[in-house]
Amino acid sequence: MRFTRTRPKYGTFRTVTKFLWFPIEITVVNDNGTTTYSKRWLETATYEELFTRGRIGDFWKKIRWIPND
Repeated sequence: MRFTRTRPKYGTFRTVTKFLWFPIEITVVNDNGTTTYSKRWLETATYEELFTRGRIGDFWKKIRWIPND
């Protein structure tokens, strides 16, 4: 049996919900050019990631926090 690993397409979004044991920082560049930094940890949080291409390799880039209701 051969193991094949599938990669998501570039630009694919996914939503992640997990307990943050370690700090996660999300950097958001707003439409007006300002940058917002937000760090959260030791809580259950939901955030959205984008599959993108980097210089070293492909990775999931954290895009925005999603409020837990």
